[in-house]
Amino acid sequence: PEAEAELHFLLLDSGAVRLGEISLKRSGAATEYIANGGFEANTAPWRLLGTHVGSARIDSDAHAGNACLEVRATGPGDNNVNKIETDTSQVMATGSYVVSFWARWVRGANKLLVRADSMTGASLSRAVEIPIPRGLGTPGRENGVRSILKEANPSGNLGPVLGNVSQDPVSPSAN
Repeated sequence: PEAEAELHFLLLDSGAVRLGEISLKRSGAATEYIANGGFEANTAPWRLLGTHVGSARIDSDAHAGNACLEVRATGPGDNNVNKIETDTSQVMATGSYVVSFWARWVRGANKLLVRADSMTGASLSRAVEIPIPRGLGTPGRENGVRSILKEANPSGNLGPVLGNVSQDPVSPSAN
């Protein structure tokens, strides 16, 4: 159809990123072309497809508001069915547009392709590299949880850190 226009997000390999505050506007205009870019109540009208079908709304992380979409990809996205997408609220005529969003890397791939397609000829595409946080672990250093436990027990003798452990049966059978 002549009036069809879509915004696509896809990871270029398996991984997960969190997205929110997604906006698409014509340059210099205030009209928003994207419905539910913050995923506040649900994921509608977004379509979670193919390798990205496991994506889900979460309320444990968000830049603004109370929720975001965790985009989960089991493989690379493409311009066919492996992506998340939504229709724009208005036809995208040829011209300049501004796409903005908040993103946080979770695991795996950190390259996200953002595309908008319109049957009128207006299109945009950009690969965005989501920063991976530094210091993701403590190789060769004391684990951060252990240092917190040492603060609670200044003697440094932590002993075994086990709790609520049981075995069933209590002892193995004789045979």
